[in-house]
Amino acid sequence: MKKIFLDLGRQPLANDFKLKGENEFYNLKLEFDQKTKLISINKRFNKKIMFNKSYPYRSSQSSTVSKHFNKLSKIITNQYNPKNILKNGGKFISHLPKPHIFGLKKL
Repeated sequence: MKKIFLDLGRQPLANDFKLKGENEFYNLKLEFDQKTKLISINKRFNKKIMFNKSYPYRSSQSSTVSKHFNKLSKIITNQYNPKNILKNGGKFISHLPKPHIFGLKKL
């Protein structure tokens, strides 16, 4: 069962840099899934709306982000020594110890 626990009101999409008054706003709520213990937004958006030609951020092309992920992966590995890591892809996953990574499948 999923339960809404935080209502952030109407928000524009992240990194949607349009002139004032041009942004589209969406109701943004966070929900907790009691079965999986995961937190997520309660509404899914079409990726073509979110990641269009004017979307400015590409984490896989940022050397600063790559350095940060490398440092963070070392902290996680050294401080917590996790037996398993659940990650849904992206640049961060390339810095984690491979035998311990489990990916999420798209629903």
